[in-house]
Amino acid sequence: MTKNYYLTALCVFIFLTSNGQAVEKLTVMTYNLLNYRNTTSFCTTSNNNPTGKESNLNTVVAYSQPDILVCQEIGGASAQPVDQLLLNALNINGVTKYSKANYSNNGFSSLVNMVYFDNTKLVLASQDFINKDLSGNNLVRLIDVYRFYYKDPLLNKQSDTVFITVLAAHLKAGQGGSNEIQRKDATAAVMSYIQGNVGDDNVIFCGDLNIYKSQELAYQNLINHSNSTYNFVDPINKPGVWHNTSTFAEYHTQSTHTSSGCFSGGGLDDRFDQILVSNAMMNNADGVNYVPNSYKALGNDGLHFNQAINNGSNNSAPSSIINAMYNLSDHLPVLLEIEIRQNSIGVNESSLNNSQVLFENPVNDILNIRLNPNSLAETSRVLDLQGRMLKECQFNSDVSKVYCEMNVSNLPKGAYLVQITTKDGKLIQQKFLKN
Repeated sequence: MTKNYYLTALCVFIFLTSNGQAVEKLTVMTYNLLNYRNTTSFCTTSNNNPTGKESNLNTVVAYSQPDILVCQEIGGASAQPVDQLLLNALNINGVTKYSKANYSNNGFSSLVNMVYFDNTKLVLASQDFINKDLSGNNLVRLIDVYRFYYKDPLLNKQSDTVFITVLAAHLKAGQGGSNEIQRKDATAAVMSYIQGNVGDDNVIFCGDLNIYKSQELAYQNLINHSNSTYNFVDPINKPGVWHNTSTFAEYHTQSTHTSSGCFSGGGLDDRFDQILVSNAMMNNADGVNYVPNSYKALGNDGLHFNQAINNGSNNSAPSSIINAMYNLSDHLPVLLEIEIRQNSIGVNESSLNNSQVLFENPVNDILNIRLNPNSLAETSRVLDLQGRMLKECQFNSDVSKVYCEMNVSNLPKGAYLVQITTKDGKLIQQKFLKN
């Protein structure tokens, strides 16, 4: 086979049995870093020293080993803080595996989100953001959208892999009234965006949601949407009033402190930080599966309701980790694990009339499709993930192959579909990546 071409059947995925199929576990973590490199009247370089925060985050990350780290409350005046976090807290002490997305801000918020990821396992295929609610009003902060694909070990031999879309949010803070309305409007915009723009089944929504109870419309928009196809699932499935209720003590994520200042006080009594996942990830429908019982608020042993996390004993993590989290932020990080199924591609030869398809993936400028000479293929099209046709060509043939070439150099970087129509009326399609 020609180097850098991957053999695939654009037809039926035949997966290995559960006993013989390789899987890889990835850890997803969301963490509000409390005004990292953002100075306010109450958070200064004295009581919220950025160098100390970087050291403490490095301690927590080295312990928890997240593959996807979604951060909130990074100073947003420029891209410099997101870069400093990468260089000073993640890729240090011999670690080089973390990459970051591009900096984004709405132009008026002092705080931004950022995702960092293990570049040995994941590639950032594209990113976007949601900046307005459905009435056209500005959101208090951007909701960032990151689309990854998994570096499957078979990617050099096949043309498909697993895609995961991660949405990072820091919703409006505060109880009641307009605060709840702004949160509700933000999550309504999220669900509308997903319906219109996200073609993946594997979707994660996470961050500091500032939601006080499951009855809030912001939360209901996410888990009980009018179109249930797009519903998120809360992995712990613990509805109720999360604020200042001991029943939910083991799920609270704020505050790590009892005394206030830069850090919020009151001890652990709110479940602000959450990770929600799509139905497909709960049901292992598209190559990614939530690992049951893996969801946790790191550093919460369930015994520190209305207390500081380092008050007395806390055996949920080593004391060095507990102290690092105490000194870093008034939030605890939330983690869960997902399993990614490493795919094997098979072919239903009778349905393809023994045709096999060769094409490079990812694609740079030219999508060059080659088929065996006995192929029934007639037309090839490039579609976006919403099914809109972008390119089309007719297959040509010679004595050795059937072929089609399309110039895709003007397409933005991201994921697309190649669709082949056969002479007997069948439609066959597969994803590819445009670099």
